[in-house]
Amino acid sequence: MLSVSAPWLWIMPAYRVPPPLTETERAAIPYPVNATFDEALKLLGHTAVADNIHPGETLTLELYWEALRPTTEDHLIFIHLLGEGGRIVAQYDGFPKRGLRSTNSLQAGAAWVERYSLTVPRIANTPDTLSISIGVYNRASGVRMLTQQGTDTVQFGAIYLRSDPVRSAPEFTMHFGKGMALTNYVLSAPGVMPGQTLHITLFWECNAPMSQDYTVSLQIIDDQWHKAAQNDHWPQGGTAPTSTWRTGQKFEDTIALTVAPEATPGIYKLLLSVYYIDADGAIQHLPIQWEAHQTPVDTVTLTQVQVKAPE
Repeated sequence: MLSVSAPWLWIMPAYRVPPPLTETERAAIPYPVNATFDEALKLLGHTAVADNIHPGETLTLELYWEALRPTTEDHLIFIHLLGEGGRIVAQYDGFPKRGLRSTNSLQAGAAWVERYSLTVPRIANTPDTLSISIGVYNRASGVRMLTQQGTDTVQFGAIYLRSDPVRSAPEFTMHFGKGMALTNYVLSAPGVMPGQTLHITLFWECNAPMSQDYTVSLQIIDDQWHKAAQNDHWPQGGTAPTSTWRTGQKFEDTIALTVAPEATPGIYKLLLSVYYIDADGAIQHLPIQWEAHQTPVDTVTLTQVQVKAPE
């Protein structure tokens, strides 16, 4: 019986509703904020956050909340780790009190502290400076609550996202079929203005010989699939076709992406795929996988890129 029931002794506390905040705890909040969201939820404050982090690591944050009134509709709390230019690097969305209470069931005056964990993706672009953005939005409509200052978020923090100082130690391994592996990438800048050029360096390693000459495709696309830039090419400007790669060889491939002059400023995705065109003229993508039991995909979002408004 012990082997069956023992795990629950550890698991159950994580799913319990946080206890009420005592007056002593409330008076000792390390970093007070006191921001109200539509007079329904109040962010009382937060604990200290790390000043630096690496890709693949987890940032832990404790927030102090108070319910001012129940809402008529369900709302979710969101926490974003934002990179330079407002790019979302990691995020959390959930109901209050560890996901166990809807906002329409909160009692006025209830206060609690809640711990959140956000893991920075191993493929996150580095270096970067991250900030924390917190808000509340309607689950059905997506409309955000406003603070007393008229903003829809509370932001704080300056967390340095560090790169691995040893280039030979990959920050991740992303497999493209059986022959190609992406071990790192570097952007010349986190953002670019319309008409300007962004340079991306891809670090490849050959895992097995390949008979095909594959095309590497990079695209900058927004959430509505408006394309700001695209570059389809053979590695190293065509001088290193994949059919010539040998097992263990490593390649650096720098690609120029020129953003269209008419591109609308905003946050875009940087998409990567590898493909060849078969005898029937159809595009065949290499399956992409970076976790052991992950379902392969045709295209991967490496990071987000800000297209800045012209100065």
